[in-house]
Amino acid sequence: MCLCVHQYVPPANVVPICDNVSLPLSHRDAVISAFVFVHQTLHQANARVARRGGRTMAITPRHYLDFINHYVMLFTSIADKFP
Repeated sequence: MCLCVHQYVPPANVVPICDNVSLPLSHRDAVISAFVFVHQTLHQANARVARRGGRTMAITPRHYLDFINHYVMLFTSIADKFP
């Protein structure tokens, strides 16, 4: 899967989540920033549940890799339908 889309123009209100991406965001950096955002949000949600005394879920590197692989599968199936 190629994340290098040279004609990509990021929306004006996009804020990079990672410190090591440059502005303006490239397509690759926007995807990376989105993955990091989802990962951080999941940790924050888990912390809120733990504070309330609820049952937390394990977040392992395997879960994160499964998330990325699922995204790749969805991305390639959509890219095949809309060339």
